[in-house]
Amino acid sequence: MLDNTPASPSLPDPGTQLGAAASTSSRNITPEKIGSSAASAPTRDDVLGLINMTYDSIKEQVAGLGEDAENELGRWVNILSYVADNVVDGTNTQKANDLAKRAELAVYATLAKPQPALALSREVRHEIVMDIYRTDDWFSRLVTSVTNGSPSVTVAFGVFFSLFTFVSLLSLMAVFAPIDLQRIFSVGPDLIACGATAAFAGAMVSVLIRLDQFEARRGVDPKLLFLNAVFKPYIGSIISLFVVAVQGLGIISIPGVNLDVGSTGSKVAFWLIVVGFLSGFSERFASDLIGGAEGKFGLGRPTGPVQGESRSASSRGK
Repeated sequence: MLDNTPASPSLPDPGTQLGAAASTSSRNITPEKIGSSAASAPTRDDVLGLINMTYDSIKEQVAGLGEDAENELGRWVNILSYVADNVVDGTNTQKANDLAKRAELAVYATLAKPQPALALSREVRHEIVMDIYRTDDWFSRLVTSVTNGSPSVTVAFGVFFSLFTFVSLLSLMAVFAPIDLQRIFSVGPDLIACGATAAFAGAMVSVLIRLDQFEARRGVDPKLLFLNAVFKPYIGSIISLFVVAVQGLGIISIPGVNLDVGSTGSKVAFWLIVVGFLSGFSERFASDLIGGAEGKFGLGRPTGPVQGESRSASSRGK
């Protein structure tokens, strides 16, 4: 639901303003005109009429557009539908009118031929989505208020929130629910924690070194970016435990590394750190290793290192 607080007066229709610019360039805007414009608040029918006109423009001009422009228009149809639903529900029409006018400008830019102005459309869409999230459910408001809608800051916030929860969980488990990993896995708990922590760190590094790439994903649901950043380190830790189990079963053997009963020593610890970090850092490394294990069980075609075959540790995580 959109915010019911009074909004600032909406800007003039960008399309009308540009069309009349040549004939009105010598006119001055007076305070009286500004006050008159502010006094005439748009009605619900005005907003719905503007939305319907934008729908009609899409229907008339969508033919012949490229796939990127069609995808962009599909997103705008969803946004316009959201605005229309909220207007019908009695939302602040001044704010809804402002959203509808900005949407009209973006749709006009997307329909432009021969070359749609998709960069303009996406930037306007990003800001409108952020305006909607600022008045949406509490989780959306929290993420948007902390990050101000920046995709890279949203991802960084998710990574550090994940780190906070990971450290908290380890602390709680150590104090309230100690697990005898030595008895269960015949491997020291410090070694298993070492591998899981290395995988968690690898996933964090993988996300953080690509913050500039996330900034290009403006318009993507910020909750999706946040949750992806939160859960990726945990996924890396789980995969690292799988890698340890695979090595312990001998499905993949590495010379000089033995995870038999009571395995200890610096070489084992270093191996767990390296493999754990790679499991979190490189999704490709993890998928190849899982593919190799599948091949051993006859569940699929081997796609990764098995029986001492190695991968380059320099492969970048996706």
